[in-house]
Amino acid sequence: MNILIEGGDLNPPFAEGTRNVAITHAKALIKKGHNVVILTRNKSRINGKKLIKKETIQGIKFYRWSNYFELAFLYQKIIQKEKINLVHFFAKGGRPKIYLNLLKRLGNKPFIFTLLGLPVYSPKKVEKVIIGSLNNVNLGVITSNVLLNKFKKGFKNTIYVPIGIDFDKYTVKKEKRVYVLALRKPTEQTVDAFKRLKKEFPSIKFVFNSSTLDKKDKITEDVLENFEVIGNNERMPDIFNKTLILVDLHDKEFPLRCASPPVAIIEALSCGTTVVSTDMPEIREVITDKKNGYLIDSEKEEEIYTTLKNLLNKKLKKQKISAHSMISKYNINNVIKTYEQLYQKLLTSC
Repeated sequence: MNILIEGGDLNPPFAEGTRNVAITHAKALIKKGHNVVILTRNKSRINGKKLIKKETIQGIKFYRWSNYFELAFLYQKIIQKEKINLVHFFAKGGRPKIYLNLLKRLGNKPFIFTLLGLPVYSPKKVEKVIIGSLNNVNLGVITSNVLLNKFKKGFKNTIYVPIGIDFDKYTVKKEKRVYVLALRKPTEQTVDAFKRLKKEFPSIKFVFNSSTLDKKDKITEDVLENFEVIGNNERMPDIFNKTLILVDLHDKEFPLRCASPPVAIIEALSCGTTVVSTDMPEIREVITDKKNGYLIDSEKEEEIYTTLKNLLNKKLKKQKISAHSMISKYNINNVIKTYEQLYQKLLTSC
């Protein structure tokens, strides 16, 4: 089967998180003997570099565009040259109807759209964009049962399929674990809790993610003055294997600003990292409190501090990390079988 994947910025160095879901999917399809083409931007959002218009990496053919006119031209060229059978969109957010309608006219191929999470829009705009996008393709897929149920009444032909994770890449390694990593945008509560813990646990490195730091924010100044940060090009499997505790906290009053459920949580668990996250429906899809992780109120500094202190005391005494068992439904090898069945069904019915 010849499959075209569209996903905004899918350029190497391959981003982690939502963008990496599409790449993982593409790699799995290549292993299964399919021909995979990716249509993406010619400028990487990760390092800001412009890349060549066409190249093949790990068996995946990359075609890149710099403006929408070029995108339309490339799309037509790919459909014909690569004899594309089906187009698969991956996005955290939707695509405008006019965009989808244009591609339909230019290629006339079946469309499948995988929604990885919600964009940072107002609630009304989210509903309009998401429902509009998923109802304007042949098949819509949502990776979160919580999101599917949230918008279920508005969808015509949308189903649930879990996110696929490469568990050969995210696995437990024998590393010295010295990090407590805050992955999301730092809040005052997290920073203050980390400051207190840093004094009590001098052998532990309390680390923040540089890509979440707002240069104009006072909290950023506080973070840079007191803590280490990891860079954008760090390999997350390596980072997770150096991490005792992943602190993945979210604002429960707003939609997640990442994949739903968060890819990082599943990846960290598979690397044997203990996860502390926010008690909210999307997180409970993956974490069961005190069984395979810990759910807290992310707005309470004392709760963040106490939870981490108790965990650090236990971990430092044991000097050992045990791997969390992962639900097989997130394994990319199982997920790709589901998609192959969907592809075949779509090609037969369209």
